[in-house]
Amino acid sequence: MDPSTTSHEITSYDNQVSESVNLDSQANEPLQSLTAIVLPPNYIPTKSQGKKSSAIQNQNTNVNTTYKPGGLLNHKYPLHVVPDDLKQTVYKHRLSYNTLFDAYYENGVTDNKYISTWHEGALRYDNIYYKIEHDWEKCYLSRNPNRELDPGEILWRFDYRPGKFTISTLFLKLQHDIFNDEAIVEWSISTLPTKSNVNPIYQTIEFGSNTVGNIIDNIVDVTSFVKGEYGFTLRAQLRGGKSSHISWQWTQLFRCNLKGTFDFFLEEDYGLDVKVELVSDIICDPLPERCEKALRDLLDNDNLEDTEGFAKECGANQLLRCCEMFEVENSELIL
Repeated sequence: MDPSTTSHEITSYDNQVSESVNLDSQANEPLQSLTAIVLPPNYIPTKSQGKKSSAIQNQNTNVNTTYKPGGLLNHKYPLHVVPDDLKQTVYKHRLSYNTLFDAYYENGVTDNKYISTWHEGALRYDNIYYKIEHDWEKCYLSRNPNRELDPGEILWRFDYRPGKFTISTLFLKLQHDIFNDEAIVEWSISTLPTKSNVNPIYQTIEFGSNTVGNIIDNIVDVTSFVKGEYGFTLRAQLRGGKSSHISWQWTQLFRCNLKGTFDFFLEEDYGLDVKVELVSDIICDPLPERCEKALRDLLDNDNLEDTEGFAKECGANQLLRCCEMFEVENSELIL
């Protein structure tokens, strides 16, 4: 590590362009809504035509946009859910981040970046900084050198309600390092705010012993926290460490080498790797359930209470569950 380095320069190794970015100033950017897409069963990723991707865009431009939504990342980016070839009623989704190229990739497609730069793919963040160590030939996310005593935080939000999917399994790789016995990197997960659970609490993800100097990169099964839910919010918090001029370096996320071979098909190439299995929340499809499905597409905050009462009176269980899982407006926990 280079204790004297406090540069805010972010370098893209993909196009060899460097620029200075005030990262913390982007934390309160307005959120947008986009329509997500579920890929058809016969979807095959196409090879890149050599065109550079923009900082934010859906790379799978060949997808038929008539398919129903699959989900949204951070309220705005479409999540492309793909059928599982081995399980007839199961769908899959994967989101991965590589620090060297500072980019997110979706469903193992590496010809194109799903989202460029770590902060564009985050729901929100505070005091998080992309660091390049040229002397140690490493790169990672850490706290900002100018705010080294303050805690840092970054969040990602996965919502599969647009595609009417619920989570069957969730496995995470959340690589992190600590370099001081007083430093802490804490990962936690919460379900999404709904009418039945307006302010869900965060559950701490356990990794076993967190030894100083050892990379924590094991894959953890967090299915028990989110099974049957429509989505989740993932949070990393960086704090603590013995006070010094390099305190900000005591906690690091997604540390990797600047040089060496890079194979997208190896698990260790990703610092963040989210693998989700999903099932449709419509269990069966006789006429009553089809009617309930049609009604729930008309739900809004104005008719939610009346619809819920109707569902209870008629025993419309699918519609009732949709009312309970409906995302309420003005939640105290805007995630």
